[in-house]
Amino acid sequence: MSEQFCEVGHGITLCYETFGSASDPTALLIMGLGTQMVAWQDDFCAELAQRGFHVVRFDNRDIGRSTLMSGRPPSVGQLLLRSKRAGRYTLADMAQDSANLLSELELAPAHVIGASMGGMIAQTLAARHPQSVRSLVSIMSSTGSRRNGQPSLRLYPMFLRRAPRDRDAYVAHMVGVFEAIGSRTLPRDHEELRNLAALSYDRGHDASGPGRQLGAIIASGDRTNEVRGIEAPTLVVHGTADPLVAPSGGRATARTIRGAELMEIDGMGHDLPRAVWPELIDAIAAHAQRADADAERRPPLQTRLPHAGRSAGVGSPSPLISPSETSMDGGWARAARPLNASACSRTSSSARGRAQASAGRDGSANGDMASVHEGREPCAARYSQRFSSPYNLHPLSHSPSCTTPCFRFAPLSYSELDNRFKRVLPKRQAPRHHTGHRAFRHLAPCVAFTVSLHA
Repeated sequence: MSEQFCEVGHGITLCYETFGSASDPTALLIMGLGTQMVAWQDDFCAELAQRGFHVVRFDNRDIGRSTLMSGRPPSVGQLLLRSKRAGRYTLADMAQDSANLLSELELAPAHVIGASMGGMIAQTLAARHPQSVRSLVSIMSSTGSRRNGQPSLRLYPMFLRRAPRDRDAYVAHMVGVFEAIGSRTLPRDHEELRNLAALSYDRGHDASGPGRQLGAIIASGDRTNEVRGIEAPTLVVHGTADPLVAPSGGRATARTIRGAELMEIDGMGHDLPRAVWPELIDAIAAHAQRADADAERRPPLQTRLPHAGRSAGVGSPSPLISPSETSMDGGWARAARPLNASACSRTSSSARGRAQASAGRDGSANGDMASVHEGREPCAARYSQRFSSPYNLHPLSHSPSCTTPCFRFAPLSYSELDNRFKRVLPKRQAPRHHTGHRAFRHLAPCVAFTVSLHA
């Protein structure tokens, strides 16, 4: 299909192209720093489409035919100091572009595949917009930690050199970059590299765009804590000979995401040579099939919330919460699990105690929670003030004979839940990530099961 354009909000328009049948599961391809969507080559996209994917590739903001931003790129000093002021935007903004593209095209959730900076965007998308991600493939990327995934020192001069404005000089420059970071021991088609560089120049060239994208990476800093909250099935792919993002970056990503698989490809550098396509496409297809199969085996995402505070056997039955009415966008967040009594009973007393202690030491929030559990009437105003921000409570429709105002629970990813508590609570009461994160992970199903308030 020919190139199309989609407005995704905030003045951003993305150029995109599709392959395959729209009735197949969507595979969203996100490319890396200073690289246009055509780097996902036509043959690669066609092979994915033959495997049963509806493939969507697009230009990120500040590259190709998508919206070019304004402002100066980071200075050499800002790059060397990794100053967060260098960014005109962040990876979170670019992930929001991707989420809005899927939403506007009505293609969510999708199998999201990102390479290099595109892998960072894909990770951020999975962490912040879990309802948009069916599975995640992170290729030659990292978590942003300075302790791993750092480039080879010989490549630093390349970062500080801007691409020429002349077409022939630009093509020669980009071929040199590809050869410096690419797979040296695997077969490469140099004529194909030149054609790709020439096509990229002809589609649109802004010498400052890649610099602003690099500023977004620096401004986003270490994303390890955010990446730790990813719940989507994840495959991490990395080349053993990558000089731009060292293999330690891929290993750190796989360690950080719970249940992630790591696939290292011998001899692959920071590129996608045709020699690795069969192995890579097989891995992507198999990973997506496992993710789809796991999703089908999950129990139905619906449950009933009890009316706390009513006498036994009195009152109308609890309202049924279904996937269509649980979250504002009509679907459950990927981090959400079925909410039922067994999930509540599995909550450990120590985890419940830690989370309740984190929720407030003044006694008001703890008292309200105790009232819900014990069937007494809590103060709805205080409870809503303390917990509506972290837990996304929304009124539920219920029987006219029921005088109890019930609330529905819109599940959040655990990292977002943890971050919201840290914003709501005083700093001295906010839990540390390594304890609070686990506490909320256990407590969230319990709280969702018990939330039902009296006026």
